[in-house]
Amino acid sequence: MSDPSAQGGSPTNPWSSPQQPGDPAQTPDPYQQSSQPSYPSYQPYPVPQPDPSLPGATTPFGQTVPSQPIYPTMPSQPLASMPGMLPPAPAPKKSRTGLWIALAVVVVLLAAGGGGGLFALNLYKAPGDAAIKYCDALKGQNYDTAYSLLSSGLQAKYSKDQFRLGTKTLDVVEGPVTACKQATSSNAYQFSLGDSTASVAAVLTRGQKGDLSGTLHLKNEGGTWKIDGIDTALLGVNLDALGTAFAFCAALQAHDYPTAYGFVGSSLSAQGSQTEFTTAAAAWDQIDGAVTGCALTGLGSDNSDTAATLNVGVTRAKAGARSGTIGLAVEGGAWKISQLDSSLLGPDLAPLAVGSLLCADLAAAKYADAYALFSSAFQLEVSQKLFISTFTLPKGLQWGGCTPHLDTYKVSGSTASYDADLKLVGTASGQSTSAGFTLNFIQDGSQWKIDSLEPAK
Repeated sequence: MSDPSAQGGSPTNPWSSPQQPGDPAQTPDPYQQSSQPSYPSYQPYPVPQPDPSLPGATTPFGQTVPSQPIYPTMPSQPLASMPGMLPPAPAPKKSRTGLWIALAVVVVLLAAGGGGGLFALNLYKAPGDAAIKYCDALKGQNYDTAYSLLSSGLQAKYSKDQFRLGTKTLDVVEGPVTACKQATSSNAYQFSLGDSTASVAAVLTRGQKGDLSGTLHLKNEGGTWKIDGIDTALLGVNLDALGTAFAFCAALQAHDYPTAYGFVGSSLSAQGSQTEFTTAAAAWDQIDGAVTGCALTGLGSDNSDTAATLNVGVTRAKAGARSGTIGLAVEGGAWKISQLDSSLLGPDLAPLAVGSLLCADLAAAKYADAYALFSSAFQLEVSQKLFISTFTLPKGLQWGGCTPHLDTYKVSGSTASYDADLKLVGTASGQSTSAGFTLNFIQDGSQWKIDSLEPAK
């Protein structure tokens, strides 16, 4: 490669634009478009040149002479501050996407002085506002107002009277509603604009029960948001279970025992037919008086959408109030009574049934069967032979059955008693006479047995 200094001129500067002889000096335009980039012209700093005839000669500074021109060292001053240089490149812009999204939301909500945006906001808040109205009605014990906020579906299931009875009863057994608020979870409010359903996770505080947490389900009906479902956890009991219990109580108070039996589940119906139930109910009415009141007195724990336990009080005209437990379960898609305390409806009627068997066996002259109905203690004192001889009647006479005096019927722990008239009938004349007896019973093992039969006092 040839040495440019050998041709007698100064070294060629690749940073400068070529000039024609006689042309005035030209300053390059930094914005001029060309196929090659244009840069401002600089004169190189003077560098002593060696004798070209001396290969490998060095400069006075000890540097080897290069074979190409020495380019100037760029100044440390920023190029942008130098005359004729390109303007500085703009700094990278920060992303403001999030800011614009936030601003857009604000604009939507506040546009036109709260016009369209406020309308959208109101639409979004509408289900929540309906839930608040419902809670406020419960707090104020405005049961009819709360009922008016229910959907048509719920109102079809529960009449206004049933709903009032249920909510009022819950106020009694759990304490009145003192506070109602939305839950603090991030998904407590589930609703999107345009949807016809929504849900609000709420916390209902009652005076005795404390905080109950559950979800209110809402539905848009004709532009108005209504309560379409209430979680069991928010009430403490499923509304349908409560409805079955109330219907059973109403049937008892109306002495409509076939209807009451209709609410009994398979586990209880296996223990007795409808006829047996109605017969027992009639006996309870005679023993303790008719049912004058039936009400929910408390809720069991761990009630769910398939099972519930309720404490119920039944008041009768003679015996007064009795308390017991009712268990309910879903059976065939409906709530049925699966468990019923035997003492809730009246006393144990097993001794009465044993006494009735005795009278039937005597009337049929089945004396050995009658003897088997007596306790082991009785049989130790009275042999079967003696028993049969005592109750065998002369020809022309027969036992005509018994008439119990249920107003004397008493059951206390493992003992029971009642008075009855034992009838004696003449087979030829048909005339009858009766004698009063007191039947005393005792639980002998797992069975009720007659412990004695003596003249009534």
